[in-house]
Amino acid sequence: MLQGLLRMGRVLPAIMIASLLVACQPDRADHGIGDDAKTTTSRTIADALDWQRADSRKTRISAVEYDLYVDVHSSTDWFSGEVTIHFVLTDPSSDLSIDFSGGTVQRVQVNSRLVPVDYNGFFLTLPSGALQSGANSVAVEFEHSYDEDGTGLHRFVDPADGLTYLYTYLWPYYANRLFPSFDQPNLKAQISLTVRAPGNWTVVSTGNGTAEPSDDESTLWRFSTTPKMSTYVFSLHAGPYNIWEDDADGVPIRLM
Repeated sequence: MLQGLLRMGRVLPAIMIASLLVACQPDRADHGIGDDAKTTTSRTIADALDWQRADSRKTRISAVEYDLYVDVHSSTDWFSGEVTIHFVLTDPSSDLSIDFSGGTVQRVQVNSRLVPVDYNGFFLTLPSGALQSGANSVAVEFEHSYDEDGTGLHRFVDPADGLTYLYTYLWPYYANRLFPSFDQPNLKAQISLTVRAPGNWTVVSTGNGTAEPSDDESTLWRFSTTPKMSTYVFSLHAGPYNIWEDDADGVPIRLM
């Protein structure tokens, strides 16, 4: 009986893996790669990015840069911000989507031109008529509630002392819960970050930061531009953290 159970233990995982692989296969009859690359406006309204859309977007976009401002001082329920996205576009003949799940969008400018906000709760759609071949810039003003499920920008209140801590978890498709972005690993970008936070907080991100106190009991933190990276690698943490720093054979490390 034991040998039978062991054999079953080997067979069942194999069956489950095979079933998952079959379930994940795209329906080639309905979504051919060639056709899908042309129908970029038919993205499914969902908190997801399918591989056809990611592949199509990658063929059109390069040289991405984000200039991001985040305000975590003004409210305990939500954070606000503005991001300017710079990128090079090869084909402006069809609309382009920007991932942003669960937030609100107040204002969108494409190449310094105000455009109607076309936002469905999961992604923004930029009209092809506002895009151009070559360099483009998109500025988005947004708000988003703090997450409490460990994803996006998570807000944690320590029950022991009532202190609040913020931290990000952006893998695999949660960076767009922090800010509007092309949230796919192969569209790497440089990111410049500025954060307004309570004056008694420390803010930590991927780059090195400097703090500038303000008159309204807040502090403006400015961070150096990151190297090119996938959006899910980026990080933002804020709160009354204690930080220990050290060096591990030339690699700087921090414990918060």
